[in-house]
Amino acid sequence: MTELEYQRWKQFSLRMAWRGFPRVPRRSKVYLTNIIKDFFRRLDDEMSCDESLFERLKSWDHTDDHPTRKDYYERTETGPYICDIVSEWIGN
Repeated sequence: MTELEYQRWKQFSLRMAWRGFPRVPRRSKVYLTNIIKDFFRRLDDEMSCDESLFERLKSWDHTDDHPTRKDYYERTETGPYICDIVSEWIGN
């Protein structure tokens, strides 16, 4: 994922929360927008811990292999997937 794609994803998410549901009350839209902003703040924190994560992100449930990390059997690490990160956040 490029920086531009990431910024577009962020902007689209916020626009969809605000304009995608015309019958939802304003207070609910503000709440949803705050949740989305928090999601991207936490994702930015995850990416600051693993700088290669940004380039490896492809979609919600696909992250390319890590270029250098290998497990005990010399297989490259995949992930973390965005869907797994969100599941972990919700679980805590």
